[in-house]
Amino acid sequence: FTPGHDHYHEALETGGLDARAKIVAWLGLAIAGVLTPWGQWPVLGAYGACWLLLCLALAAPLLKVLRRVIAASPFFLLLAVLLPFRPLEPGDHALALGPLTLSAAGSELALDMAAKATLSVACVAALASTESLAGVTRGMQRLGAPALFVTLMNFTFRYLLVLREETQRMKRARDARAFGGRWLWHARVVGLMIGSLFLRSIERAERVHQAMASRGYSGGAFAVEAEPAEPPFAQPSPPQTDVELWKAFIGPNADHYLATFKKFTDPAGPRFALTWHWPAFVFEPFLWFLYRKMYVYALIYAIGPAIAFYITQDLSADIVWRVMAGASANYIYFWHIKEQLAKIKGERGAGGESRQQLLGELGGVQPYVVWVGVGLLVLKIGLVVAMFKEGPPDGPKGTPGKSRPAGMTSV
Repeated sequence: FTPGHDHYHEALETGGLDARAKIVAWLGLAIAGVLTPWGQWPVLGAYGACWLLLCLALAAPLLKVLRRVIAASPFFLLLAVLLPFRPLEPGDHALALGPLTLSAAGSELALDMAAKATLSVACVAALASTESLAGVTRGMQRLGAPALFVTLMNFTFRYLLVLREETQRMKRARDARAFGGRWLWHARVVGLMIGSLFLRSIERAERVHQAMASRGYSGGAFAVEAEPAEPPFAQPSPPQTDVELWKAFIGPNADHYLATFKKFTDPAGPRFALTWHWPAFVFEPFLWFLYRKMYVYALIYAIGPAIAFYITQDLSADIVWRVMAGASANYIYFWHIKEQLAKIKGERGAGGESRQQLLGELGGVQPYVVWVGVGLLVLKIGLVVAMFKEGPPDGPKGTPGKSRPAGMTSV
C-alpha cells in the first residue's frame, strides 16, 4: 500500500487486455500447477516458463511481483520445512545432513509443495500487479462469479485500508511520545497496540455498518459498476442492424460463422445441429475459446482434460475432449454471441461510441493467444524430445536374485 495512492481504480497499462482474460490465464495456470502429479518436475518447469512468458507479454513488473512472493513465502514454506523431518515409512530412506536425519520422500514432497505454492502465489501476485481491483471484480462478475463473493472481495480490500489508517494513526501517536522501541521490554507496548487496534477495528466496523445501513444497505450483494455511461447530452449514432452487430461482434471470419449459425436457427427457436469446428479440434480447445473471449469454457477445457488424464491415466481422454470441442464449438459460440449482444442492447445509453466500445470489449478476438499457442507448442515439442531421450519406462521390477533357467517356472 502506498500512501495517497488509489489502489482500487489504479489504471495499469497492459495493452488493453480484458480483465477476464487475465483472470482465466493466471488462475488457470495456478490450478494446472496444483493438479500436476507429484514429482513431475519438467511439467512444473514448463508452467514456470509459461508464467514468465505471461509476465513479459503483459508487461508485469517482475521485481514488484517477486517482492510480493517473497513476502508471502513464510506462510506456505513453514509446512514444507517440517515435512523432511517426518518419520521414515516403509520404502523410504534417510538422508544425512550433518547431524540431522531427513526423510527422502518427505524432502521431495516438501520441494513439490513449495514449488506449487510458489507458482500459485506468483500467479495471484502477477494478476494483482497487472490489473486493478476494480478491473478484477468487474471481470469476475462478468465471468459469472457469485455476487456475494465479489462483494466480500470489495469489503475485504476496503477494510484493509481502514486497518492501515488506524495503524498509522496509532504509530504517529506512539512516536509523538518518544517511543524508542530498542529494548525487549518495549514489546509490551507493541502488544498493547495490537490489542487496541483490535478493539478500534471492531468499533470502526460498527460505524461503517451503521453508515451503510443508513444509506439503505440491507445485507445483500451489490453489483460492481462498469465504466461510467455517456453523458445525457451525447448524441448516439443511428442503431445498427442485427447482421451488422453480429459481424462486428465476431470480427474475423464473420461470414463463415454466420453461414454456419443458420443451421441453428428455426422458426420455433434456436436448436442444436451437429457441426464441426476444425480449429477447436486440431489446436488446443481452451486456446480457441480464449481466442474468442469465452473465458468460462476456456477454463473448463483447460482443466477438464488434465483432470480426466489424472484420473484415467489414458491419453485418449484428451482426444475425447477435442471431439467434444469440435462438435460443439460452433453452437457454444452461437449462444455466447446471442447472450453478449442481448447484454449490449440492454445497456442504458449503449449507442454510438459506447456500443462500439462494448463490442470491442466483449467481442472480436485476442491475437496474443496465437503467441501463447506457439509457446505451448514449443514446450510440448521439448517435453516429447526429453521423453525420447530418457527412453521407455522400466518394466516391473522383480525380486533381485539369481537368474533362473528358461524352463523353470514358479508355482
